[in-house]
Amino acid sequence: MSIQIPYSVPDGYALRIQFSNTTIYAGTAYANFQSLNYTPIYNYAVSSSVLVITGMGPIVIGTTVVVTMMIQINTNNIFTAKAYIDTAAAIASFSVSDKYLF
Repeated sequence: MSIQIPYSVPDGYALRIQFSNTTIYAGTAYANFQSLNYTPIYNYAVSSSVLVITGMGPIVIGTTVVVTMMIQINTNNIFTAKAYIDTAAAIASFSVSDKYLF
C-alpha cells in the first residue's frame, strides 16, 4: 500500500491503517519512508485489522510511505484500506467520526 503524504507532518505523529474484511498477520509490516531514516514502532490490533505506526520523525509534504504487510482478505467483495495521520493521542482514542490530519 502506498500513501502519499499531503501535508508536512511534525515529529511525534502516528499513522493508523484501518482495513475492512481482512486479517493482519502480526509481525509482517514494514514501512519505507523514502529517504527518511526512522525506527518506527509497529502496533498491531490483529482482531480489528488495524496497524498503528509510531516513532516517526517529521515527514515532508509529498513523501510516499510504502507499507508492506501480509494480510488475508476475508471476503469475496472489495475490501477497503484507509490511512489516518494525527497525534499519537488522537490516534489512540480513534473514532471514525473524528477529523484527522489525513
